[in-house]
Amino acid sequence: QYNRAIVYLNRVRLDGPFSNRALLSAGWANMSAGQPKKAIVSWGVLAKRDATDRATQEAMLALPYAHSQLGLHEQAAAHYTRALNAYAGQFDKLSQSIRSIEDGRLLDALSRDEVREDEDWIIRLRALPNAPETYYLLELLASNDFQTGLENYLDLLDLRRRLPAWAARVAAYHASNEDALDSLSARIEANYAAIENLMARQGRLLEKLATDELTARLRRLDVYASKARFGLADSRDRIQREARQ
Repeated sequence: QYNRAIVYLNRVRLDGPFSNRALLSAGWANMSAGQPKKAIVSWGVLAKRDATDRATQEAMLALPYAHSQLGLHEQAAAHYTRALNAYAGQFDKLSQSIRSIEDGRLLDALSRDEVREDEDWIIRLRALPNAPETYYLLELLASNDFQTGLENYLDLLDLRRRLPAWAARVAAYHASNEDALDSLSARIEANYAAIENLMARQGRLLEKLATDELTARLRRLDVYASKARFGLADSRDRIQREARQ
């Protein structure tokens, strides 16, 4: 029921959290309803937005497709070229982000006290220097699975930070009750090693969730780029045929 869907999609605010998805869907609904010119309006707005957004990346590919359906092959070729240039930049950034996660920078960013003290810390992560991976992971960072794992990791981090202070206090009182404090020191040391092990495991889980998300984005982008290259070649071929006629 494409025409009915369009009515609802057009009610979504253009600057709201669901605007990109609504613009993308409105474009496809218009295309399915046989109105490619209206699809071009929706996708034209979306294609100019943040190139890291999945809906924007799809719109960059859908926009020239709509032009080609109207026989506007020169415009289609121009938009396919813009899409390929944008995808190339995203390939580099995504690859850099995966390497950054593997180097431990995501966990460093998530552990920063000044970020965690802000209720909008997920949004602030996008602006952190030397943390390109956080720019792509807002949805993942806000998901329940990631939040649960992150809470466990941060709890362990807080414990690890406190244990050295506890060990120092035990050492300070060591002379007054040597036997009991020797036992307590051994327990603190054992707990520290256990926490280190648990933190490493939990950290690897968080990093895997992040790298899996970015790898999926890379694969999707590769598919888009392949389609864009094919579309560009087809548009150029049609332009040449029209010129010969």
